[in-house]
Parts: sequence; structure tokens; C-alpha cells
Amino acid sequence: MFKTHLIDHVTNSLKNLQDFIKVTTLGLGVEVEDGEYEELVNCMGHLLNVRDRASTTDDMFEPLKNTIDLLKSYDHEMSEEVHQQLQELPEQWNNVKKQAVMVKAAGCSVTS
Repeated sequence: MFKTHLIDHVTNSLKNLQDFIKVTTLGLGVEVEDGEYEELVNCMGHLLNVRDRASTTDDMFEPLKNTIDLLKSYDHEMSEEVHQQLQELPEQWNNVKKQAVMVKAAGCSVTS
């Protein structure tokens, strides 16, 4: 039962982050036209979500690796997809943070 909880925690944490990265990357990539208040609010919402999630997400990868190692010591090997996510998501997360900084500096990509 505890093992199942750990497996679900690792899998769900990585899946949630992957979904967050996908939505946020698309949201921050939208250029805000002059006078488009709703687009600007959406962009600012994505920036806020990145800021709110930053410290938690920055610190989540090492504990997930440790949990996978613990499960491995109890003869449970995580799927290849989980290992691949654990390899790729930290870099993708860093790219989202960089994108957020650039979008913020550009004023949510406001164009006239």
C-alpha cells in the first residue's frame, strides 16, 4: 500500500509538471496585441503561476530520484517513461523559467 502511494506520487508529480510546462510554454508564447486586456491578464497569470511554483518545483527532482531509488531497493522498477521524464523535465522547467523572465522583461510581449 505504501509502495503504491510512492509510485503514484512519483508518476503524478512528473505528469503534473509535464502538463504545467506544456500549458505555460504555450501561454507565454502568445503575443499580446495592444489593447488586448484578456491576453495580457492570461500572460500575467502564467508568469504568476511560474513564480508560485518555482521553489517547490526546483526542489522536487532530488526527492523524486531518491524515491525511485528506494522503490528500486524494494524490487520495483519505474517505467522507462518516468526515467525519461526525470531526465528531460528539469531542463524543460529551466527553459520555462527563462522564458518567463524574458516575457516579463518584454512586458508580456506587448505589440502595437
